[in-house]
Amino acid sequence: MMMNFHDIFEVFECPVCEGFQLYYTHWNTEEAYYEDYDIYEDGILLFPPIARVNLNDLPKSIRSAYESALRVKNIDNTVCVIALRRTLEMVCKDQGAVNVQLHQKLNQLQQQGILPP
Repeated sequence: MMMNFHDIFEVFECPVCEGFQLYYTHWNTEEAYYEDYDIYEDGILLFPPIARVNLNDLPKSIRSAYESALRVKNIDNTVCVIALRRTLEMVCKDQGAVNVQLHQKLNQLQQQGILPP
C-alpha cells in the first residue's frame, strides 16, 4: 500500500482588510480523520508573522477582554483601540496600579518592573 503525504500552502485574502495570509497544513493517508475534521485546526500561519501571547497565563477576565479586542481589529480600528485600552486598564487594576490616568498607571507598573520599559 502506498502512503501519500501532502504539504499544503495556501494564500487567503481577508474580505475585511484585504490583507493576505500564507497558511501551511499537512495531510497524509496514514492519519485517521473524523468526518468533520478541519485540516486548518493544526495548521500554521506563516505570514504575516504575529507576536504570540500566552493567553493562558492571563486572568480569565483580562484574556476575554483581549480576545474581544482582537476580534474587531480588522473591522473597526477605533473600537479595537477602545477595547485594548479597557484591557490595559484591567491589567493595571489586577497589578495594583493606583494612579488616575492610564499612562501614569503604566509608568507605575514599569517602575515596579512589572512592565518592560
